[in-house]
Amino acid sequence: MFEGQSEQEASSVITARIGLAIIFVVLAILLGIWVLTTVNESIHDTNTPAIVQKIVPATGISCDINTPAGKFELPKPMFAGMSYFILYLFLLIPTAIAIALIKGSVALLNPDLKRQFRQLTESIRKSIAPKQ
Repeated sequence: MFEGQSEQEASSVITARIGLAIIFVVLAILLGIWVLTTVNESIHDTNTPAIVQKIVPATGISCDINTPAGKFELPKPMFAGMSYFILYLFLLIPTAIAIALIKGSVALLNPDLKRQFRQLTESIRKSIAPKQ
């Protein structure tokens, strides 16, 4: 794996990879916990998140839409639902970062993972392929 390196250099590289992988996993777990608590608080807490408060119209704002066919009023709960949907879309960003951190830690711990997956898929293809 570490051709042309001494055993001490190879050991220090492996130690650094393990350390970075542990840091990545800890950061991913912290991000995951933060996302879960944010979602839980947005569902169960009486205080609404700031983004929801900014999107939901105040009580004095009219939600009327004028169209050529006539005028209709949008229900105010729809704005609250849209604001929570936008909040959850924004929470997908740290979730994607946490997933990338976990994938990076796996790649650090096992650098030959791509080769192993390739061998596995080739062996599966060979076992599935019709024999002639």
